[in-house]
Amino acid sequence: VLEVMYALESEADVARLLDVADWHTSLVRPVRNALVRCGGEAVEGVMIASVGHVRQWVRALAVEVLGEIHSTAATPHILPLLSDEMQEVRLLAVNALGDIGDERAVPDLIATLKDPVWLVQVAASSALARIDSVEARRASVDWQKMQRGRPSSLDLDTDEPPPDVDLSDIM
Repeated sequence: VLEVMYALESEADVARLLDVADWHTSLVRPVRNALVRCGGEAVEGVMIASVGHVRQWVRALAVEVLGEIHSTAATPHILPLLSDEMQEVRLLAVNALGDIGDERAVPDLIATLKDPVWLVQVAASSALARIDSVEARRASVDWQKMQRGRPSSLDLDTDEPPPDVDLSDIM
């Protein structure tokens, strides 16, 4: 069905496709795939406008599509999503910036290495490693080295609890 819509020639066509996904949430993934396959200025324009949408799934979809189509024009619009309230949106924003590979994202991705969610930190390190920049790669390697030096809460070779665990409540 969506194969017919791959000829998205205007922003109105793209907006109608988003409406379809809004009405039928099972179509979000096929709509995303259609938008990526089409690419082009119409898709890029609507997706850039959608990164600030009030609905999480629209922000997430927009960021994912922009990363897939490697839209360097989207970089300044995606950067604010690195502090989005939704972890999934932050994670997708980090991945998109890594896919785009724009050096302008490096300082913000470095700051994201301190995100409260470890998975977002891991994604930020991976994104930095994919950007063609000495500063980005150095930050990624430094973060990875720092992680190796941390005691793991899953380390079974020690009887000592991780340093951030207080056993007094359970003993």
